[in-house]
Amino acid sequence: MNHVKLRAVILSVVFLVAASWAHAELMPGLDVRAWQGQTGIEGTMFDLPGTPGPNHSTFAGTLGYATGAIDNHRGSGVAWFNDVLGYTDWFTVEYRGKLKIDTSGTYCFATSSDDGSALWIDPSTTNPNYDTAAVQNGKLHSNAQRNSAQIILSAGYHDFIVRYYQGGGGADLSVLWDPNGGTSYANIPGANYFHTVDNMVPVPATGWAVLSSLGALGTLRFWGRRTA
Repeated sequence: MNHVKLRAVILSVVFLVAASWAHAELMPGLDVRAWQGQTGIEGTMFDLPGTPGPNHSTFAGTLGYATGAIDNHRGSGVAWFNDVLGYTDWFTVEYRGKLKIDTSGTYCFATSSDDGSALWIDPSTTNPNYDTAAVQNGKLHSNAQRNSAQIILSAGYHDFIVRYYQGGGGADLSVLWDPNGGTSYANIPGANYFHTVDNMVPVPATGWAVLSSLGALGTLRFWGRRTA
């Protein structure tokens, strides 16, 4: 085997090893993004990244992950997020991540909100339209609950998005389910919420030493990557 073929074989092995070390890790809590002065349930601001971008987010480190049940109730003029941000009127919040389903079966979901909200389970895109939501509880209104149809889910982790917007007056949002597929709704426990963290482990220096010794692409590097 000549040096060119040998270099190609070793480079392929290094890439296979790197790929085997690249993985997505699940961590507790949902990602949160918040926009002040923006209201709505669909649009380009929900893209990844969005336009306009959020004023606060877990990615930017200005919001914590949603690790508890989503069950927020605020009187008129009382700030959202436990006064951390001072959001009172005319804002939008998105919760995004994975919902852990412990047992395969039929589930029902609901949101109870003042004003609008929507919930998606396993949406087909990262920025789904309102009319594809499992729970459609949109528009400006006083506190109201809307339920999904029955949804059959397998055990495991499912993509999950909740969006909420507040106009004026009182502000409420509860995210609910009946894991038996009925109408006995309760808050989804925070222990079932997760977000994904992508990890890329660097190739060991010894691997690059082998490549360098062969004079093959010695300037390439795999950089560690972690996003939230």
